[in-house]
Amino acid sequence: MDEGKEREVLYTFKRPMEDVPKFGVFNSKQDCFVVTSAKSVFFVNVRTKEEVDIGTRECVADIQNITVSSKDDEFFVLANKRDARLGYYLFRVKIDDPGAELTKDADGLPASDYLIRWENKLQIANCDIQMLQQTKGKEERDKDGNIICDLVVSYKCIGINTYNVFVFCLNTRLIKFWHESFQLWESPVKGFLLPSNDFLIISNQGINVIAIGDKEARVIEDAEKFKRKIHSLGSCNYLKVEPEQHILFACQYYENRQICI
Repeated sequence: MDEGKEREVLYTFKRPMEDVPKFGVFNSKQDCFVVTSAKSVFFVNVRTKEEVDIGTRECVADIQNITVSSKDDEFFVLANKRDARLGYYLFRVKIDDPGAELTKDADGLPASDYLIRWENKLQIANCDIQMLQQTKGKEERDKDGNIICDLVVSYKCIGINTYNVFVFCLNTRLIKFWHESFQLWESPVKGFLLPSNDFLIISNQGINVIAIGDKEARVIEDAEKFKRKIHSLGSCNYLKVEPEQHILFACQYYENRQICI
């Protein structure tokens, strides 16, 4: 970076943000981005100078994270508030047309395509959104033969002291898996999706591994060098009675693990 070079302004906002930006994510072409603060969410197309106030349109605030899809055609936004109500709100914004696929909410107003919209009066934090592609040979494909990626969303939740990992199918727009584990709200935690489709959870309690892909069981070693067999969440798919159902791994404590359909 040449510090002596005069800075180039790529875009000037038509409407100022209410406070300091918190997140900013570009697409791969670097011509569209979503930027957020605690109270504002804006979509901007630098090439066409289009600016959309998504925060006002969706009445969302307290944005927790943003990511761009693996196809580079849409943004995913996770918010903790909608209409000033705490909850879990995950929606997507088309890059080519941010006003596309708008539906009507309960009040008849235009709203984005929501993957989930829960009003639960609970605060969330340490949120991450990542794209998941199944192992070779087990990929899901659309009618045109294109590979469909899943969306992995993770966060810790206040009150019930849990760390939650969701896997969404972007084709059906349904939850595939929901993994729940104990996590104190006061303690920091971070989740990573590895190239092996293992989800790594790092906290002050240590490191936990979840195999969220659909693959064969394998043996790993724990911190005390004991060998343990790890099964993927997809190995429990046979428990489903209907394809629309999802599997909840409600294992807050190791001595009281539960699998719910």
